[in-house]
Amino acid sequence: MGRNRLSERAGNAAALTGVFFALALVAAMVAAFAVLAHSWLWVVALLIGAVCLLACGWSALEIVIARQMDREWRARQRGVYEARPIERRE
Repeated sequence: MGRNRLSERAGNAAALTGVFFALALVAAMVAAFAVLAHSWLWVVALLIGAVCLLACGWSALEIVIARQMDREWRARQRGVYEARPIERRE
């Protein structure tokens, strides 16, 4: 009963997603405090937060791609992609 673990590529992308999400949350808190303080820094904080959310989505897509690559690699190791003759139905 082994647990399916993420590959190294997918694990790195998952860690990066978590880091970018945490940075986006920090930027949102800074923006909220800047609005309360009547400062103009909320604009900069929101821009940084938007960039962090974009990077978070990008690395989440990287997780999906890495997992798909791992599934195909395992299928090739099992021989699923061997050359087979074409079956004709008549």
